[in-house]
Amino acid sequence: MKRNVLSSKFNTERVRVDDETFLGNYSGPAVILNSEGKPTASNKEGKDLRNFVEKVNPSEISKLVLQATSKNIILSDHCLCKIGGVNLLLELTAIPEQSPTRRILLLGRESELYQKKQSSVSSKYERYKDLAEMSPDFLWEVDSEGRFVFISPKGGLGYKRSELIGRHAKELVIDPEKFNPFPFLSPYPLDDLDILLRDKNGTVCCVVMSSMPVPEVGIDVVKETGCRGICRNVTKMRENEAALLRVQHREELLTSIVSQIRNEVEPVDILNTAATATANGLGANGSRVYRLIGGQKFVTAAEYGELSNPENILNRLKKSKLKGGATTYKTGAREFLIALTHYRQEINGAIVIWKTDVMTSWNNDHKILIGDIAHQLGLVNEQMTTHERIKKLSRTDSLTGLLNRRAFFEQDIPRRIARLVRNGESAAMFFIDMDNLKKINDEFGHQFGDKAILLVRDILLQHSRPTDLVARLGGDEFVVWFDGIDLETSKKRVEQLIKASRSLKNSTGKEISPLSLSVGVACFDPTSDETIEELICRADEAMYVAKKAGKGDYFISERKKRGK
Repeated sequence: MKRNVLSSKFNTERVRVDDETFLGNYSGPAVILNSEGKPTASNKEGKDLRNFVEKVNPSEISKLVLQATSKNIILSDHCLCKIGGVNLLLELTAIPEQSPTRRILLLGRESELYQKKQSSVSSKYERYKDLAEMSPDFLWEVDSEGRFVFISPKGGLGYKRSELIGRHAKELVIDPEKFNPFPFLSPYPLDDLDILLRDKNGTVCCVVMSSMPVPEVGIDVVKETGCRGICRNVTKMRENEAALLRVQHREELLTSIVSQIRNEVEPVDILNTAATATANGLGANGSRVYRLIGGQKFVTAAEYGELSNPENILNRLKKSKLKGGATTYKTGAREFLIALTHYRQEINGAIVIWKTDVMTSWNNDHKILIGDIAHQLGLVNEQMTTHERIKKLSRTDSLTGLLNRRAFFEQDIPRRIARLVRNGESAAMFFIDMDNLKKINDEFGHQFGDKAILLVRDILLQHSRPTDLVARLGGDEFVVWFDGIDLETSKKRVEQLIKASRSLKNSTGKEISPLSLSVGVACFDPTSDETIEELICRADEAMYVAKKAGKGDYFISERKKRGK
């Protein structure tokens, strides 16, 4: 029976059936209340509602019944009732009886809105519950004292849930006294606060924390009873960010250093710039770039800053030759960082930087950076070696290794004479010709002739000083420049040379074409106005005089005074 029909019959003439039978015609919960608001009858569907009214008698129902009775009108309202152990929002209608008994018919109908709301709330609860259980984040709640009263199922910071419940949050926070207010008891919401916590293993973790106070609503006051929030361990992310920043910083420094190096052209200038830029870029007090000569000896190629006892570095370099990567060592107040340079996996030098009276040591970033710089310098060292090799080839004779004509006359002699003139020092030029070399080549072959040329080279080197210049002009002609000797000394030197050359006669084994030397000597006088060309011509002419006189002898030309 519908509600409006039941309401109509309830207020018609006296009903001939009992109340239970009368109410049984209604499909929803129905209860009859007496004038005092006490339930007297109900249908089967209304038993739970009857029990709820008898035991609880909520104010919403009492108010509804009182208004309907006092105003003698039918009223409806929504009331939250516990039906069958479940809270349901019922739409209740109070119908006053038009009789002296003043009874009330209370009809109920479950609210569709409440059903949807309850379903939505339940769905959202399940959703948040699942997310909380799956989340790697650390969800928590503390009481007013700061002790954990709730922890998400997975726990946090390596702790199980049960290990944190009841513990004070200060036990996890690094230097909690530095915070005001304490983050886990903040009276206002916090959003993405970076905080350092200690995990179960004692490791310091970087955590991003968000929280809000938990209010307790009283009759006259609202107060905070604790805090709830979420913590996310971002240690790995922060480490990765820091590592990325370090990489970017290293790349910027390396780019700056390399760009400065590339502005130079000459290898020596490149190494000097590298030494300066590396020291400045890495905050060092000084640096040195070394080259490995002959695979054995480290020599300084460039330097920046003063360094006492450099032999300590050289000893360390010898020990480091078989080691890879950058190494550090301390001596006194200095800390050194060394990286070997390579070209095609072969060591060809090293770069060394140092700090003086430092509070911080060289770290891994410095080692990586100087390793990258060393890689660049390995190429520069090889370029320098190649440059020197090409330069040497352009200046030397391929057979003897002595200076060639161009290097001797166009490069070295002009510089020597300019210096001698400034210092007022004399010198001597020996023009030397091998007698009978053509006959030896024709009779014994050019290979034998080359050996004879090398014998002459050895004699000339034996009878000259390291500071003197010895050159092969081509074929059978040589020239020697003696710095700082006068006419008398020149005469002694040439006589010693002729005497030593007599050993060449036995080199062929035949007397018909003996090997000997003819020498022409021209002395340089710094007071003379004689040009270089004139000096060379005079030495050459003296050599031909000796040759025409019978070979195997010498001739000294006369000097010309400057201005006379």
